[in-house]
Amino acid sequence: MDHVLNKNLALVIGEFGIKHTSGDVDEATIMSYAEQKGVGYLAWSWKGNSPGLDYLDMATDWQGSSFTEQGRIIIEGPNGIRATSRLSTVFGGSVQQAVIQ
Repeated sequence: MDHVLNKNLALVIGEFGIKHTSGDVDEATIMSYAEQKGVGYLAWSWKGNSPGLDYLDMATDWQGSSFTEQGRIIIEGPNGIRATSRLSTVFGGSVQQAVIQ
């Protein structure tokens, strides 16, 4: 992250999960460091992974009425979406905390 940011380039950390076929992912460090550096992240994925990769789903249904282990960490964790997201001012109005229902 630092190397890219030091070059004044845009950066988003994309498509990570809390674990994957090759082992455990240190999502807490990814999310914490991204927050510290003001870098956005995109966790994979909301719902619909095939069996064997469904541990990457964040919700148990498309409506998001119940979160999986990954969803609870990515959405509700200390550096998760609920705690860190802000509505973009591009769409009008002032900066506000995003609300996830």
